Amino acid sequence: MTSDVKDSNSDAIDQDASIVSRSELRILFDDENKAVTVITPNGNEITLDDSSQTIRMQDQNKNVVLMSESGISLKSPKDITIEADQSVSIKGNSGVKIEAPAGNLVTSAMNIAHKAKVEYSAQGAATASVQGGAELTLKGAMVMIN
Repeated sequence: MTSDVKDSNSDAIDQDASIVSRSELRILFDDENKAVTVITPNGNEITLDDSSQTIRMQDQNKNVVLMSESGISLKSPKDITIEADQSVSIKGNSGVKIEAPAGNLVTSAMNIAHKAKVEYSAQGAATASVQGGAELTLKGAMVMIN
């Protein structure tokens, strides 16, 4: 293992020090920004950065996990899959937003229940349809059609 790190008893510690293994595994120290980066030969990388208050992971396929004071960001040039043997819960105290600007949003389950505390609305810009395979029930204090 080679190293540019000075002896800890020395007064002259490198501003940017690194440790590089024989197989090109790298640990980079940035004292100015108080950051540590670990990099593998294939380009997988983890950075802990006190200056920007972030933790960033990126793999060789350009998948990125970024943790910052703004929250957690997951980005991938391909699919992201979340799977659990039990259940998955998503909660946002000020809202949850799901978008598919260039595709479809598909939900599938044994039963689906939507519930709104005040108002529920659904709209199709071109068409909308409601179907019940065996029975369709439409209830309300007042039901207005058209």
